[in-house]
Amino acid sequence: MEYRKRIGQWFRGSVSGSYSVTTGKSSTPDQAVLVARGIEDETVKENYVVWDRPFQFHVKATFNVLKDRPLFGFAPGILDDYTVYVRAFYQSGKRYTPAILDGTLPNGRPNYVSDRTNLLGGIGERWFWIDLNIEKSVRFAGLEFVLSLQVKNLLDEKNSAILNPVTGRAYEFGDP
Repeated sequence: MEYRKRIGQWFRGSVSGSYSVTTGKSSTPDQAVLVARGIEDETVKENYVVWDRPFQFHVKATFNVLKDRPLFGFAPGILDDYTVYVRAFYQSGKRYTPAILDGTLPNGRPNYVSDRTNLLGGIGERWFWIDLNIEKSVRFAGLEFVLSLQVKNLLDEKNSAILNPVTGRAYEFGDP
């Protein structure tokens, strides 16, 4: 679902979101090897696949201040002819197979095993970030230059790349 809005020449924006569930019999081309090794059980039913991310949302906005039309009439020639672009992104976390406590090893450490009855049934922490781009057009010696400032992940969000199957979050030192 998406909603777009344009106001004159100074604003364009959109809000979009989606919900989808992806299932299949195999998430990877080496699924047969995992079954042969006994790491996974052979099944005829569909399970979630690795790339399934149920929710996604985007918010995008572009603000333009045209040449010779400064914002609120302030500082013409300096605070005009620029563009500000903002994009916010939210997505459900990665799929993972939860690990469950199976007992204790002889050395006293806990032993966790994959929950084979819940293949890829867990969803990790969400991903979120905001990107910002500011561009200013400058004319010099008959040429036009664009000065650009780009900030990726403006809020410095720590989105998990590798999940701990016990906690469902990014692995941190001291986690089981």
